[in-house]
Amino acid sequence: MFLKPLLAGSIALAAASVFAASAQQSVLERAQNFEHSGRFELARQAYGESAASSNPGDKRAALLGLARVARAQSQLLQARDIYAQILAEDPSDLEAKNGMAWVLLADYEVAQAQQGFGQTLDVQPHNAEALAGLAQSQNVFRYQLDAKGSYLSNDVGKLWGGSLGFSTAIDARQVLDVDLRRNSVDVGLLDRPTDSRLIPSTSAAIGYRWQVPSHYSIRLSAEHIERDDTATQRRLGMEGEYQITEGLLLSGGLRQSFGSGWRSQLRHVGLGIGLGAGWQAVVRLYSEHNIDQDTHRRALALEAVRQGPGHMLWVLGTSHGTSPNATDVYGRAVLPVGQQGAILATIRHLSLNRETQVELGWRKYWN
Repeated sequence: MFLKPLLAGSIALAAASVFAASAQQSVLERAQNFEHSGRFELARQAYGESAASSNPGDKRAALLGLARVARAQSQLLQARDIYAQILAEDPSDLEAKNGMAWVLLADYEVAQAQQGFGQTLDVQPHNAEALAGLAQSQNVFRYQLDAKGSYLSNDVGKLWGGSLGFSTAIDARQVLDVDLRRNSVDVGLLDRPTDSRLIPSTSAAIGYRWQVPSHYSIRLSAEHIERDDTATQRRLGMEGEYQITEGLLLSGGLRQSFGSGWRSQLRHVGLGIGLGAGWQAVVRLYSEHNIDQDTHRRALALEAVRQGPGHMLWVLGTSHGTSPNATDVYGRAVLPVGQQGAILATIRHLSLNRETQVELGWRKYWN
């Protein structure tokens, strides 16, 4: 539901006609070259200088450039103000209309964005940027609801479970999510290489993510875990991602667990490598310290991730950990059904206790 490539794609379309223009002042031309090469701060400075021009054409081109740079840097409020300034002077400016519509779409104001693209198409039915924006808007949704059921079996016991997960994109930078889970019983010690815990009867979690799309993000989370025969457990976590280059994503996190018998600290760091055609390889290292028992566990996890059209997602992964020695193999899929639904499926097998888990569910998107 979240738009990582949206801004970059729309900005490239908007800039194409500008870069093709031949009769430009030198400062404006330099600004366009900076923008085209991704040197956005230099482009911002040059566009700002050109915006002071007495030539109305140069001023308009410079303002549009400033707005594109603001969008590229996810400064959507600034971009919105610039487009509003242009439209106040010329309400029929189609490039500004399209730009404003992209900003609205990035902020999940989908109906208003579609209206803006539609106004451009009323004047120019074959406008490529407006057509692309209208097509993109069909896959942008503010709300997401997951309902899942699961079955788990190992040498210790069996259980049935269910969960509800809800997330909402407050705007382009903020995402809030809530997850509620209920299992039929507490079952055995789930010693997955990357997460050691007793499966609980009931758990509730909430998370908040602040992000600059295609640049970095920070997520804070809290979890409350109830079990039938042991003390309540609480967890606080923080995770972050940083886009090093277009094809390299650095991630890491820290999670602290509280409660009698449950005091522990989990750290992880990872690197995602873009392979092209929607594929990504991910490697993560985990280190967990059980404070109550003064023991340490480490694990290595590898994943292959494929993002397809719409919201399609395939994940194949494995992890291996120590203390105890265990290997986890899993697969996960999100299979779109129509524009606003998807089937969710997960299967995993853990060598320790011959554990197998299957999870099936349905996802609903809407605005």
